[in-house]
Amino acid sequence: YLTANPQVTGFAVADKALEGKTAEAIVMMRAAVEQGTDPIALIGALAMKLRTIAKASAVRAGTISQAEAKTNPWVLKNAMRQLGGWTSAGLAHCIRMLAWADEQSKTNGGDPVYALERCIEDISHKGR
Repeated sequence: YLTANPQVTGFAVADKALEGKTAEAIVMMRAAVEQGTDPIALIGALAMKLRTIAKASAVRAGTISQAEAKTNPWVLKNAMRQLGGWTSAGLAHCIRMLAWADEQSKTNGGDPVYALERCIEDISHKGR
């Protein structure tokens, strides 16, 4: 049943996680892995989304300008809509979790799928 959804991408997984849909995001992640997507690619998609959220937060706070964010205006606008409920501490926690998941994916003793599930759970709960 996990191979029945060829539309699963890392960005679709990241979007579900950011929407707070933990179970859907995890099922999609497992389907992507089952279909041959490397966990590192999924971690990269999650990290890219969180970097954009961080940039949107900095733009909203006035720390950087939209030009300094160096992000497509449409992507930045979408990230601004996803900012609700995020705190700096929560975002930092999730970014550290992704770094840990990246380590788990690149070492012999790690379990990248477990690490991805933990990251998705944390992202879905906005780092709380």
